[in-house]
Amino acid sequence: MKHQPDTKTVGLRACFENYFEIGAAIPGVDLTEPERSLLTAHFSSVTPKNCIKPGSIHPSENHCDFEAADALVRLARTNRLVVHGQTLV
Repeated sequence: MKHQPDTKTVGLRACFENYFEIGAAIPGVDLTEPERSLLTAHFSSVTPKNCIKPGSIHPSENHCDFEAADALVRLARTNRLVVHGQTLV
């Protein structure tokens, strides 16, 4: 029988890092400290809920706003998370 890691002391991310990514959809970088701790302990990838959708990036004619999307990518890079986008702009 193959040894199973103790998920009570080791996050899911570490348990499965050699097999597949564990992903979470997040609204953006405005996370509480407990949410951020859970995210970084257990997940290896994130998908932004809305901050990279066309309406968020291009809210009006001749205006683009990448601030929220850039902040999410910085959060991901800082915490070694892969970013998967659900839409293309």
